[in-house]
Amino acid sequence: MKKDDVKLKKNIDDIKNIENIESIDIVDVNSNVPSVSFDSFDFQKIKPVEKKDVIIKNAFSAMRFKKKLLLKKKYKDDIVKERHIARESIKAFSKSLLKNLKNVFTSFPFITDIDEVNFKLLSLEYDVDKVKKHLGNFFWAYKKIYSLQKESLRKLSRTKDLGFINNVKNSFIARSNSILNQINDSFVFLEEFRKFLKTLPVLKKGYFIVSIAGFPNVGKSTLLKKVTSANPEINVYPFTTKKLNLGLKVVDSFKIQFIDTPGTLNREKSNVIEKKAEIIISYSDVVVYVFDPSFSYSFEEQLKLFENITLKKKKVIVYFSKCDLFDCKKVFEDKISKIKEVVKKNDVKVSFCYDVSCILSSLKDFLLMKE
Repeated sequence: MKKDDVKLKKNIDDIKNIENIESIDIVDVNSNVPSVSFDSFDFQKIKPVEKKDVIIKNAFSAMRFKKKLLLKKKYKDDIVKERHIARESIKAFSKSLLKNLKNVFTSFPFITDIDEVNFKLLSLEYDVDKVKKHLGNFFWAYKKIYSLQKESLRKLSRTKDLGFINNVKNSFIARSNSILNQINDSFVFLEEFRKFLKTLPVLKKGYFIVSIAGFPNVGKSTLLKKVTSANPEINVYPFTTKKLNLGLKVVDSFKIQFIDTPGTLNREKSNVIEKKAEIIISYSDVVVYVFDPSFSYSFEEQLKLFENITLKKKKVIVYFSKCDLFDCKKVFEDKISKIKEVVKKNDVKVSFCYDVSCILSSLKDFLLMKE
């Protein structure tokens, strides 16, 4: 079995057990489908899910183009001509449909093979079984149209009835359209799901993860821009960051992926955006916690959130932001001791930084350190 066939079979096996999806034996899977390493799956590469009407329109275009070529040929008689044109038209129409259907279920990642971090992020907003079921609908449609094509071609194999030939072709087109109508909701669902997947972080294999955490609008995105070549959206109002902004940096021999997490608030029940930040923080090798000297959120609130983060991580860099606008050392002079009390209580390795060079130096020391 070819490598691409193994990939396709695995995706089939992944959805067979979903309720109301019949067992499907996919055939005609020998075209070249690029293999994918899901350790570093790039969600940006998932092909758009075309609307049902668009793929039907493309199928008609393929059929008309094929017919135009066939009309230039010479035939023994009208029966042979019409039968041959009908057969090739059905093949062209089905080939176009099957290609579009196959593009969907071969470009989406296997749900069970998505890395653990992104699987948790995905599960915040989508029911995994529902995703599998919609992908399963595409397998079902693929099977039905392929079988219908074989049945239609078989009917045309020896007939000499012109009316029957036209009926078979028109019936194939109508029934194919009916099959796609039955999964129209899946076209819509999977395109929305694809757009969502594009917001997930592409976690680089072999890179250390360093998350930037803190309250909204304390300077996390600005820090990411300073420490990497990333260009996140930065505004003066809070909750600008609604997704996970990424940036890469190599410090000596250490490859580091910085993740600017959405602003979190210190409260019992987190919203979806805040839960994304919590997931990334829990998987980070080091957390850079940003304290804001403007105190748009009180120091006590910022300290409490810091304490919650130190319960999860043992390596934290405390970064005081906006030092170009405030005298940070003076502002935090009488507050450093309270931060250190939290550090001591939770037995956390901490470095205090006022600039980017200090952060990079501290990261190198932390990453050299054994647990």
